Amino acid sequence: MEAILLFIIYLLAIYGTLTLILGIFGAIRTSLHLKGSKLKLVLVVKNSEKYIEFLVKDVILKFMSDRSIPIDALTVINMNSVDDTGAILEKLHKDVECLEVLSEKEKERVFCNF
Repeated sequence: MEAILLFIIYLLAIYGTLTLILGIFGAIRTSLHLKGSKLKLVLVVKNSEKYIEFLVKDVILKFMSDRSIPIDALTVINMNSVDDTGAILEKLHKDVECLEVLSEKEKERVFCNF
């Protein structure tokens, strides 16, 4: 019984090691493939005061702090919200350097510098 348990533990350890190695090589391959790429993430929002702050912070934390996907900027287009979405976005814009906030009238600026 001990031999079977030991075999299962070794098998799981080997599986975990192989999964880790494949993950590392996948991340290296992705970063080499995307090297020199310029990505801009664009969110179009309207009346999103309940979750816009969480969403922006989550996107920045998950995508922009992890440089495996080279996203250079986050642009949020506020499509004439009638709630406090605009005020929340302006507050976030002051705190977050890589965040660009545009109004519906300015949405064509998304394609600037591309």
